[in-house]
Amino acid sequence: MSTQEERLLAGRQVFIRAIQAEVAAVDKDARERLEHLIGVDEKVAAELADGTRIGAVKRTKVSMSARVTDMPALLAWVKQHRPDEVVTTEAVSDAFVKWAKDSTRKHGAPVIEATGEVVPGVEMVPGSASYVPEFDEDMLPLLRARYAELVAKGYLALPSADQDEAAS
Repeated sequence: MSTQEERLLAGRQVFIRAIQAEVAAVDKDARERLEHLIGVDEKVAAELADGTRIGAVKRTKVSMSARVTDMPALLAWVKQHRPDEVVTTEAVSDAFVKWAKDSTRKHGAPVIEATGEVVPGVEMVPGSASYVPEFDEDMLPLLRARYAELVAKGYLALPSADQDEAAS
């Protein structure tokens, strides 16, 4: 038989799971509506309805990364020039792939420095801009107070651990 405390804790857990689903839906909707409006490397102030600035949402610059874009071309080159780096008939060693990516980041292409020869199949490719909501750390007490107001007004009938301790 469970105790009252166990039932209340279980209730809190189930309630939070349900609210998390709602919050996730609101978060997804806000992102879908906002993300395409923010330019790359742009930041938009985040405000509450009363105009209080609580943070910002930004999109970062597009990142570039070195990637194997043509494994058959890379494998063919390695078989001909560096057969010791062939792991199987279908794969190049991880160490060689790492070298090729590192060289691509450094030179824009995987270059054999001694000869200047370019190894095919590895290129710098654009990624995507990241979408980053950030709250202002100084505003965290205000955000917690607004949350406490919702709880106090009964909108979120859910006592916090702090309230449990105060009631004891």
